[in-house]
Amino acid sequence: MFVLCPEAPPAHRRCCGGRSLTGRFAGSNFQSLGGFHEEDYCFRRSQRWRLASYVAAPAQAADVSACLITKTDTNPFFVKMKEGAEAKAKELGVELKAYAGKVDGDHDSQVAAIESCIADGAKGILIAASDTKAIVDQVKKAQDAGLLVIALDTPLDPATAADATFATDNLQAGKLIGAWAAATARRQGQGCQDRLP
Repeated sequence: MFVLCPEAPPAHRRCCGGRSLTGRFAGSNFQSLGGFHEEDYCFRRSQRWRLASYVAAPAQAADVSACLITKTDTNPFFVKMKEGAEAKAKELGVELKAYAGKVDGDHDSQVAAIESCIADGAKGILIAASDTKAIVDQVKKAQDAGLLVIALDTPLDPATAADATFATDNLQAGKLIGAWAAATARRQGQGCQDRLP
């Protein structure tokens, strides 16, 4: 996994994964909605949304709300994402509202969802955008209203439009799969060593 922090100062701007966390939340007890680990996140230092305090004192999060916007509510991947987010929100005492497109590629429903999140006074939005370019103006509108916007699964276009991005590094995933396949083939003695990296 990687997280992109586009607006962090140079000393803090990097992709962080595994067991690392950059920015002012480093070393904190911060955890995220969605069931992800604290070490998988970094945020721009200018953000004032102090989520760490909500973990330390869940009762104080009773008036905090967030939105999860996925591409559909039928894709098993997004179903699990929603389940994880709801479980973590319940644990933290955060009100979570979940939205999804009616079908894959339903951009209009996601736009309407962002409008609802702004109107409801949500503190932040987690979004897996259907149209990563067309949604940018709406994301900017949410940010101007004071919401933190995190892109999930798919980076926005441009990626810097989101405050942070949590997604799979597909290039690194491909390398790991290739390394696993090569090692497996060698162990099984299939005679293709000369063609393997």
